[in-house]
Amino acid sequence: VTGEAEYTDDTPIPTNTLHAALVHSKKAHARILSIDDSLAKSSPGFTGLFLSKDVPGSNRTEPVIPGEKIFATDVVTCVGQIIGIVVADTHDNAKRAADKIYIEYSELPAILSMEEAVKTGSFHPNTKRCLVKGNVEQCFMSDGCERIISGEVKVAGQEHFYMEPQCTLVWPVDSGNEIHMVSSTQVRSVLFFFFSFFGK
Repeated sequence: VTGEAEYTDDTPIPTNTLHAALVHSKKAHARILSIDDSLAKSSPGFTGLFLSKDVPGSNRTEPVIPGEKIFATDVVTCVGQIIGIVVADTHDNAKRAADKIYIEYSELPAILSMEEAVKTGSFHPNTKRCLVKGNVEQCFMSDGCERIISGEVKVAGQEHFYMEPQCTLVWPVDSGNEIHMVSSTQVRSVLFFFFSFFGK
C-alpha cells in the first residue's frame, strides 16, 4: 500500500458545486400523506427538493431487486427508504435542509422480524435465489451420511467495508455537451449504461 490511490474525495471540487443529501423515511411501513418543504426552503444554501414526481423518466432501479423504486412515491416499506433528495450549496447545508423536510404519514401494519415475514408469507417478489447441488433428501436417507445435524442459523444483513463513502461527483464540460463523473462504484458498466441516455 503506497497511499497513492486517488479516491472520489481527492478530486478537486469545481466552483459552484451543489451538494446533495437524501430524505429518508422515519417509518417502517406507512402511507405518505404530505411532504412540506417550507422550513427547508428557508434553510441556508437550499437550492431544491426533488421527489419521485420530478424524475422525468422511470423512477425504478434494477441492479438488485427488479422494479425497486429510486424514490418512494405513496408508500414507504422500511425505515431509511429514500423519499427525496435535497440540493444545497454545501454538504452540511444539504443535510440540515433535509432534516427540515416534514413528512406526514399514516402508519400501516409493519413486519419487523424474519419470523413474522415467514409466518405471513411476506417476501420480496422475484428475489428467490437458491443454490442447489445434488439431492439432499436422498443423501439423508442413504448410508452416505454418518451424522445429520439440524439447527437454525441467523445472519444479519451486512454492508461492505470500504475505504471511502458512497459518493459521486459530476460536472458538465464542453458547454454541457459532455458529462464528467468520478464515482465510488464497483459497477462502472451500469453507470455507463445510464449515462448513455444523456446523449439521446
